[in-house]
Amino acid sequence: MGGYGSGRYRWNVKPLVEGRQRLDVRDLSKQMKKFGEAMYRAKLVMTYEVANEKLSQPLVFTRTPCYFGGWRPWLVCPCGRRVGVLYFKGKEYRCRKCCGLAYTSQNETADIRAIRRAHKIRRLLGGQANSFLPFPHKPKGMHWKTYWVYAKKHSKAQEESWPPWLLKRLDREDLEAALF
Repeated sequence: MGGYGSGRYRWNVKPLVEGRQRLDVRDLSKQMKKFGEAMYRAKLVMTYEVANEKLSQPLVFTRTPCYFGGWRPWLVCPCGRRVGVLYFKGKEYRCRKCCGLAYTSQNETADIRAIRRAHKIRRLLGGQANSFLPFPHKPKGMHWKTYWVYAKKHSKAQEESWPPWLLKRLDREDLEAALF
């Protein structure tokens, strides 16, 4: 079964952010609320230990104004990019671009993304993320118009997840009957 190059293996896949230790500005800003405005003027130095070696890295914070008031905090990567999360690589924390990391969804094929979209709609409607179960009923309090918009999006996502050779063999009425 299959030979060289068959299947869905991709050789050019980047490492994923989910497997890395991270430093999130939202978590840090919650812990540092007591410092207030001084947090953006002070030079903070983070010290940590890697393989019995003590290391330190300066943390630079900045902020931008939000449209409806308030401020959004950011970390500044050593490369100068303003980011929300820094990831650990080697002996320091850097942004996702510097580390060459990708999100899981960036490595998925179009049909897998379509299945994930369909499952998300099912969970949103109170059902289970299982395409073999019947489509969930309308939740109490949801408008019928909204329900039918979700049903149509689910149908489109299900259709995109099917292989092209199968879609050619089915005509439109059979496909609609199979999805509902």
